[in-house]
Amino acid sequence: MDKDSYLARLETVVDTTIDGVITASVKGIIETFNHGAEKMFDYKAEEVIGQNLKILMPEPYAHEHDGYMDHYVKTGEKHIIGIGREALGRKKNGTVFPIDLAVNECEVNGVRIFTGIIRDLSDKKADEKQVRDLQKLETVGTMVNGIAHDFKNVLAPILGFADLALDLAPNDGDLHDYLERIKHGAEHAKKMIEGILNFSRPMPESEKKFVAINSILDRSEHLLKSALPEHIQIHTSFEPNLPEIHANSTQIEQVIINLCTNAIYAMQEMGGVLDISVKFKEPFLEIVVKDTGTGIPEDKIQHIFEPYFSTKPAGEGTGLGLSTIQKIVLEHGGTINCTSEQGKGTVFTLHFPLITYCSRIIQGDEKILLVFEDSSLAQAVEELLKKFGYIVSIVTNEDEAVTRLKASKYDLVVVDDFIKNIGGKIHAFSPAKIVLLTENPEKIPQSVNAVVKKPLQEEEFKSTLIKVLSLA
Repeated sequence: MDKDSYLARLETVVDTTIDGVITASVKGIIETFNHGAEKMFDYKAEEVIGQNLKILMPEPYAHEHDGYMDHYVKTGEKHIIGIGREALGRKKNGTVFPIDLAVNECEVNGVRIFTGIIRDLSDKKADEKQVRDLQKLETVGTMVNGIAHDFKNVLAPILGFADLALDLAPNDGDLHDYLERIKHGAEHAKKMIEGILNFSRPMPESEKKFVAINSILDRSEHLLKSALPEHIQIHTSFEPNLPEIHANSTQIEQVIINLCTNAIYAMQEMGGVLDISVKFKEPFLEIVVKDTGTGIPEDKIQHIFEPYFSTKPAGEGTGLGLSTIQKIVLEHGGTINCTSEQGKGTVFTLHFPLITYCSRIIQGDEKILLVFEDSSLAQAVEELLKKFGYIVSIVTNEDEAVTRLKASKYDLVVVDDFIKNIGGKIHAFSPAKIVLLTENPEKIPQSVNAVVKKPLQEEEFKSTLIKVLSLA
C-alpha cells in the first residue's frame, strides 16, 4: 500500500469512528475535527478548526486551559496527558455534558501534536442515575411495605366497626354523619398508603374481581364530559342489569378513556358525536366506542395495534396507546376489533367473556373458621360474618385451627396473612375453601381459593365469600 492510500485509509477510519477525535497544536489550536466530534459538539469542522480548544469547554476548564498547557510545555508535568479522565464538554448551544477524555502527544516532523479522543457519557451517566434511583426506590419500598403492613392492620378494624356501627345508627342523625366521616377518613388513608405502595414498588400483576361494567362506564363518561369541547357531543347507551365481568376495573377504565380520547382527537377540528354503548351479547359483554371523526386510512388500519405506530403527527402521540389497550383486553380473555372509513368515522368493538357463578342463598348454616392473631381484626370480621348469616368460630394459630378442623366440618376458612403457610395444613384435614386476607395480593399461596385485600370492604368481602362458597 503506497503512502497516499495509507493516509486516505487512516483518514477514513478516524473520520468514521463514533468517538470524537480532535487534534490540536501546542498552543491549543484545533487542527482536525472528525465527524464523531461534529455530532457530539454540534459544530461543523470548519467552524472550529483554527479556534482554541476552549470553545469546547465550560468554565472553569476554559479559563484554566491555557495556563495548564503552558505549564505542561515548560515542565512536562502531566495531569491528563497519557492518563485520561472524566470531564465536561460544551456544545455549540451552550449545553454542558459529561465526557471521557483521553489525551496523548506525538511529534510529526519535529512538530508536537496533541490528540484527544472523546466519548459522550450522557447515556452512561443517565443509566447510572437510573440504577441509583431504582436502588433508592427499592429501599424506600421495603420501608413502606413494612409500615403499610402495620398501618393497614390498624385501618381494618376501624373500617369494619365503622360499617357495623353505621348499620345501628339512625340514618338522619349526627351520629350517622360522624361515622360516615370516620369511614371516609379511613378509606382516604387506605388510598394514600396504596398510592405510596404503587409508586415505590414494581407494578403488581392485575388484580381482578367481579365488577359492574356500567359503574366503570358511568365514571368514564363523567370524566370525559368534564373535558369535552362544546362542538363534540357524547351519547351513551348502557343496557341495564348487565352481568358482572371478572376484570381489573382500573385497566378497563383506562381502555375506555383512551379509546374515547382518540375519538375526541379525531373530531377536534370538525366536531361530531361520540357514541358509547354496552350490551349483553351472549356469551359476551359487548362495548362499542364509535365516532364521526376523520377515520383511519385503509393502508394504516392493519397496523394500529402495533407498538410505536401512530396515525397522529410526529410529537402528538407515543404510538403505544392502542397496543396497550389491546394487551389489556387480551389479558382479560377478550377481543378488540376496529372498522373505519375516512371522512365518516371509526368504530372499536370490544368483547369480554362473562364468568358466571350461581348466586348462593345464605341459609345461616355455613360454618366459617377464622384464623387470626389480631383479636381486634378477628372481632370485626366475626361481626361482619354473623351479620351475613354465617356461623363463626375463631382460633389464633394454626395448631388450634388443625384441632378444630379435625373435630368439626367447616365450609370455609378465613386466614389472616400473619398466619404463614397454613393452607397446606388445612387441606390435609379438611376440604374447606380458603380465603386469605392480605395487603400484598401479589404473593398468593397455591392452596388459597381467593384473596381479599386489607383493609377489607364489606361488599367486596361478601361477594368474595359468595363466589368461593359457590365453587363446586
